[in-house]
Amino acid sequence: MFKNILVAYDGSEHANKAVEIAAELASKLGASLHLVYVVAREHAAESVAEFAASEHVENADLLELEAANASILIPIERQIQASGVKEVQTQTLRGDPAEQILSYLNHADVDLIVMGRRGLGRIEGLLVGSVSSKIGGLAPCPVMTVK
Repeated sequence: MFKNILVAYDGSEHANKAVEIAAELASKLGASLHLVYVVAREHAAESVAEFAASEHVENADLLELEAANASILIPIERQIQASGVKEVQTQTLRGDPAEQILSYLNHADVDLIVMGRRGLGRIEGLLVGSVSSKIGGLAPCPVMTVK
């Protein structure tokens, strides 16, 4: 039924639960899992940019994405693989989380999205609508929200 499952991760409690559920589904169904993390800023954080400049690193944005991948996604990827999922693809993106996840769907053959109902951006979500609401309304495939 589901062959490619995307799980959106932001470090929140609901996202952690979404990872558990998505991994269990993928393991039982023999599906591949796309683990996506979005840095919700247009450019690297000021502290990262300062570090990159002091170390003569040309691309602070890339440095931040690589650091997020190493410190956030790799440990989650290992957790997913330990649950029996055979194929895990990770992607760290930058920008508006809903827009980036929806854009990712244009390039991946995803047939189910699993994500937390509430992420770390609670106040913004209350003011302009949550990421899960936006994706639920615009995604071309089923969306499972977890709380």
